[in-house]
Amino acid sequence: MATYKEIKGVTVQTRDEDPSLFVGSWSSSGSLNTAVQNMASAGIETAALSVGGYGGSPAAAQAVNQQYNGSTWSEQNDINSARHGLRGGGTTTAAIVAGGPGGSDLVETWNGSSWTETTEMTGGKENGASAGISNAFIMFGGVPPATGDVNTFYWNGSSWTEGGDMNQAKRNLAGFGLYNAAFAAGGETPSITANVESYNGSSWTETTNMNTAKRSCRGTGSTTAGLVYGGTTSPPATYVAITESWNGSSWTEVADMATARSTNGGAGTGNTLALSFGGESPITTSTEEWTVPEANSTITVS
Repeated sequence: MATYKEIKGVTVQTRDEDPSLFVGSWSSSGSLNTAVQNMASAGIETAALSVGGYGGSPAAAQAVNQQYNGSTWSEQNDINSARHGLRGGGTTTAAIVAGGPGGSDLVETWNGSSWTETTEMTGGKENGASAGISNAFIMFGGVPPATGDVNTFYWNGSSWTEGGDMNQAKRNLAGFGLYNAAFAAGGETPSITANVESYNGSSWTETTNMNTAKRSCRGTGSTTAGLVYGGTTSPPATYVAITESWNGSSWTEVADMATARSTNGGAGTGNTLALSFGGESPITTSTEEWTVPEANSTITVS
């Protein structure tokens, strides 16, 4: 028997009161100029950066910096050190990227026109996650060690300090939010997990799990309105287009992306507006925009 989602393309959220129908959808937008995966991201759904990553022709670590204006991508000045497995935050005029292959501790900041190397992290990270802006930023999880890391590093705009450890060591996880209100979702522990933890600026607390365990997914939004999309669900890689929306208390599976992918880039301001770009499916230039037309993101089903 077909499910409601298979028939209607959307999911009804289970609630005590009348259920809500999530009517968000993904639509195609302008392609990246260079196909990359496992890059750093910064910005929002209409003004985003894709920095570094792995790809190009022949495929290798990239220094390429691509900027999105809401419809098209343009190449900007490269970062100083080509690398993948890095993560970022901030805006298209004030951004930060950190980490890279082998657990790199390299950090660079962007002022809207050029990249400058700055104070290195307290420790190296590759394939971790991040949250925050250019002068109030955290990096968490990742490798080394090979099984995943619990460390959180905080950047105040001039120096790094260690924050509270996560409860579970993870790598290839999604992160989103602010430095003092962040989420760590999914990843490998080393088994693939649906685990979610929230951070208050000093300590991590386990919260509601996602519906599907996945790694190498991307997240955007805040601790009260977030979105996690893409990833893989099993080794060897099974790419997924799964999108889950967070409303502050529960996760709901909503409309899938058109292109299943992992290690994609992401940007957005909540669970109603988001951007997914690049990634591996195999390595792609595809860009998709997530929108929810309704002002309150739901309509009541009677």
